[in-house]
Amino acid sequence: MHIWHLNFLVLLGLFVTGIGAYYLLLNGLKKGRLFQPIYELAPNRHQEKSKTPSMGGLAIMAWVLIGALINGSLNIESAWCLGLMIGFAIIGFIDDRAAIRNQANKGLSARQKFGLQCLIAGVALGAFSYFITPLEWMLYPWYGFIIVGTSNATNLTDGMDGHLTGLSIISLAGFYTVFLGAGLVSMLGLIQVMILALLVFLVFNHYPAKWFMGDTGSLAIGAALSGLAILSGNVWLLLPFGLVYIIETLSVVIQVAVYKRTRKRVFLMAPIHHHFEMLGLKEPWVVYGSWGLGLVGVAIYLIT
Repeated sequence: MHIWHLNFLVLLGLFVTGIGAYYLLLNGLKKGRLFQPIYELAPNRHQEKSKTPSMGGLAIMAWVLIGALINGSLNIESAWCLGLMIGFAIIGFIDDRAAIRNQANKGLSARQKFGLQCLIAGVALGAFSYFITPLEWMLYPWYGFIIVGTSNATNLTDGMDGHLTGLSIISLAGFYTVFLGAGLVSMLGLIQVMILALLVFLVFNHYPAKWFMGDTGSLAIGAALSGLAILSGNVWLLLPFGLVYIIETLSVVIQVAVYKRTRKRVFLMAPIHHHFEMLGLKEPWVVYGSWGLGLVGVAIYLIT
């Protein structure tokens, strides 16, 4: 079996045209002054990024959809996963747009965002049960927790140049290997174009980033990963394939819980990637370290 369903020339064509399309959209965002508001308590070096355009997730989503159509990879399972991804991208877009309009690193309130996430997850699970596999009632809250939790975890992880982009490529590669090994070919084409869209975005998002994906991208990526886990029939795959996202989330939970109780901080700043920055490590090295840990998580699962 061909590992990649698209031949090399088509892949190369999608990559090159993707760079051109992303570049045009990036220029449009610059002209529209749709810059990323930087969290005021972020490390000082991050304040220099205030003129970096946001909402790169729009380009990622557009190229995933275009690639899926060209690839002919849309079927009931992949369409469901893509729909889940689009639903969370819309939430992220609303959040990003509100943050840019307010010129502050705050768009939707936590309650509004959580409510919308639960709504989209509920609708998606209803569609999954109706069109793909009937779900027992007890699985609805569990899968809902997986979808919302993973989406928020990738959102927290997106805080440095290329950080989440590279990690999500690694996670998707892990899922690709699992689906391929299990003979679940229905999802391979969509995973291919997701990886391709993120590789193109990494051209603009690596350090020093010229473009941020914003919540539009980070929420969508988490939704896609959770959707793949559900479709695989083994949501526990998110533990090794999402190792860094879990660590990032736990660092925030620990920081908040301990601070509320003792008024002392465990980390210099949370999520933990900022802690390492505050210790003096340069941003690219923190990112490379995270990528390495992500690769370790995937490798351990695949070789055991």
